[in-house]
Amino acid sequence: MQQGSKPLSSRLVDAAKALTELAPHGHPKFNSLLIEMATLHSKKNADYAGEVEALGNFTRVAKLLEMYPLFSQPQYWRAKVAIVNNLKQFDAVMNALSEGRDLKTDSILTRIDDMIVYWTIVRIMIEEEDIETSVQQRST
Repeated sequence: MQQGSKPLSSRLVDAAKALTELAPHGHPKFNSLLIEMATLHSKKNADYAGEVEALGNFTRVAKLLEMYPLFSQPQYWRAKVAIVNNLKQFDAVMNALSEGRDLKTDSILTRIDDMIVYWTIVRIMIEEEDIETSVQQRST
């Protein structure tokens, strides 16, 4: 049976086992949650970015935010957008928790998952920009 013909649940179990072999130490649920986060990132990215640029939604919003002084500094401009989007999720969670109510669209746990994905994206963007800056500095 080919990998592509296995049911999704079976492929997720295989992925979690492979990840656990690579990183066997830590909390038992950690690797499974990472797989869930990767799946969530893929689904959301399909909605926000489509087939064009994987993080294109951040690029588009960053260009809009360039109109505001806080975002006019060029350093980490896409990461700033991801942080703003993360703050939206954080605010929704904090508001719901402080008022003791459920959220209407996504659950509190789903919003926390979104924040984990956003912070991972922020890290990727900062690392990529730091690498670009380092290469540019070496070439001058």
